[in-house]
Amino acid sequence: MKNMLKTSIFMLVSLCLSSLYAQQLPKRTKNDPHPEHPKIDKDMVPVLQAMTEGKYSSEDGKTQVPWRLFIPKEASDTHKLPLIVFLHGAGSRGNDNLRPMDLAYRFFDADAQAENPCFIFAPQCPKGTGWNDFKKIGNKDNNNFSYNPDPNAVMVGVLETLDQLIATYPIDTNRIYITGMSMGGFGTWEMLYRRPDMFAAAIPICGSGDLSTVHVYKDVPIWCWHGVNDTTVRVENSRELIAALEAAGGSPKYSEIKAGHGSWEPAYRTIALHQWLFAQSKEEE
Repeated sequence: MKNMLKTSIFMLVSLCLSSLYAQQLPKRTKNDPHPEHPKIDKDMVPVLQAMTEGKYSSEDGKTQVPWRLFIPKEASDTHKLPLIVFLHGAGSRGNDNLRPMDLAYRFFDADAQAENPCFIFAPQCPKGTGWNDFKKIGNKDNNNFSYNPDPNAVMVGVLETLDQLIATYPIDTNRIYITGMSMGGFGTWEMLYRRPDMFAAAIPICGSGDLSTVHVYKDVPIWCWHGVNDTTVRVENSRELIAALEAAGGSPKYSEIKAGHGSWEPAYRTIALHQWLFAQSKEEE
């Protein structure tokens, strides 16, 4: 009887997922890489360079966090628009201030902005750093871990810059969202903990976090994604975080898909994800 029940549940979930993923945006067309930015299509570089850019510098000058901001043309003081905080993965660390926003193109291309105009804030971690500091040093398996009492210098820079952008631009503070993949998924979970009242929704993808902190942000709408075949960040991390959230009284969405570590590509292509994200607002709570 138990086996029949499990089979029925699996079939139901599979049917739901098939319907969900059938409605996806087309895959991105690849162009020739830019000679100075080999990881970015050459046609995308001038688009990225036209965006607003800046750099956070810590008081001691030891931490520099470049960032780029997409500003929707429809935004005005009488027409405030949502903001997406986009946290890249480990492979995009550096100081070129281009690659992180390139990864966020699903939210700023012409079709996406016509459907859901929004600001997009993409900071960049310097090489050798991350959005988090692991308390368990040497956690090579990327298991869920404990946060330090205070955020690291990079996250402090992101939060301070975020506060400045909110004070400067016509951003709808009831519709501030955060998403990130891999290392950025780690950062998304911790940012939720550090600023639970700031975000109207979150999409952490193939990340990891501190299970003991989920009660702080249990009421924030969350849609977590992870590839079942991920060998870089264990799928068990997301399973444990979702279970902890549910135990704390939260109601997160969770999509475990047939993918490896690059699960963000099918995730960000899923039309239902975009529809869900932009439907979230603190104003309606």
